Amino acid sequence: MRHTGDAHYSSGIAHGDGVFNHSGFAVYFFDRALVDRLAEGWQLRQVHPFSEGELPRQLWRVTQVRSDL
Repeated sequence: MRHTGDAHYSSGIAHGDGVFNHSGFAVYFFDRALVDRLAEGWQLRQVHPFSEGELPRQLWRVTQVRSDL
């Protein structure tokens, strides 16, 4: 997932809630607090930052498992 540390965060047309339109694509930028909230009820194992592409895009790979397993 793209996150708020990405160079494109807050550029383009803002649609609210971390969504920005870039060249006709709606891109959702997550902050860490949102990742933590979405992981409630799960075991959040890892938030791994990585870069991809020419810009490069700043992304997180989030690994979580169900809490009942």
